[in-house]
Amino acid sequence: MDLAAIRAAHPALAQCIYLNTGTYGLTPTPVVERLLSLTRRFEEEGAVAYADLTAQLEAVRERVAACLGASPDEIAFTRNATDGVNLVTAGLDWRPGDEVVLSDQEHPAMDYPWSFLAQTRGVRVVLFQVDPDPRRTLASVERALSPRTRVVAASHVSCQTGIRLPVAEICALARAHGALSLIDGAQAFGMIPVDVRAIGCDFYTTNGHKWLCGPKGTGFFYIRRDLLDQVRPAHVGAGSASQFTADRRLVLQPSARRYEFGSRALAIHVAVGAALDWFDQIGWEAISQRVRALATLLKERLQAVPGLVLHTPCDWAAASGLTSFSLPGLEAAGLQRRLWEEHRIVSRLVSERNALRLSTHYFNTEEEIERTVAVLHQLARTA
Repeated sequence: MDLAAIRAAHPALAQCIYLNTGTYGLTPTPVVERLLSLTRRFEEEGAVAYADLTAQLEAVRERVAACLGASPDEIAFTRNATDGVNLVTAGLDWRPGDEVVLSDQEHPAMDYPWSFLAQTRGVRVVLFQVDPDPRRTLASVERALSPRTRVVAASHVSCQTGIRLPVAEICALARAHGALSLIDGAQAFGMIPVDVRAIGCDFYTTNGHKWLCGPKGTGFFYIRRDLLDQVRPAHVGAGSASQFTADRRLVLQPSARRYEFGSRALAIHVAVGAALDWFDQIGWEAISQRVRALATLLKERLQAVPGLVLHTPCDWAAASGLTSFSLPGLEAAGLQRRLWEEHRIVSRLVSERNALRLSTHYFNTEEEIERTVAVLHQLARTA
């Protein structure tokens, strides 16, 4: 891995220590240039460029599907991971009294759609507790399940603590109870390998703007092929249908493309191909191992900070590139502000735990980690 060349392709790294990929990834310059080139072409050429861009989009769909272990017909392009959650909440035929089992460490992308469903459709949301020990997490899922459970929904990686959930086992439990499973992979795709077949989920939703470091406004929704007719599109339009009959009957696309309709900004999703090229060039496994090494180093160093409470497991199998911690006696929002204003360190507030979250990705360095922890040592002395 040529780290100097990689960092040169991320100009922001010359101005700050960027430890917030879990919110927005930094898109490398070659990907940005490809995005701008595609955008310019579509805006300037309009319909002239449409056929070629559509063909390129299908090639990107095939590559995304391969990365996720899915068929291209099972992948829909969306704007973000939240879109995929809403496709499920709005598309299933809910009955009052149905239950959804949801983890207690979800992002608003999951919390809000399921809560809104409960408010409007009489569905009950039952929470299970995420624990660093996967056995305890699974036991909590089992306790939450009931004959009324329709869906089990959880994040692949918790945005609050960086805990990697035992998603394959969770999906197996859901299946054994006759329930569907939805996994939010917003904090997984581009950081750790994802194989929806091995996970055994019915739905998987993720995005391109975090760990994949692709264009903002890109997302991907996986739906198992045999479930297509169980999840009715809440919206349809040109592109949703394979046929519009003489008697005005709409025949939906026999694939996840039915969720894509109308005029869209094709350039941003075609540019995902450039992000995939970038990852291919560096090596997906090399990136994952780099994330592991940096996250492990960060946790080792953080444990030496007096009084610091680590919320993320040290065991990589149960962890991720997200590391969350608290400093008792210091208000996390103020700590985040000082890190930025005084040291140009970009972090993310986890208000639910009065904690901060640091994301370590392939472009970060060991020296950045040492500098950040040295600052935290200084601040801890003021607590």
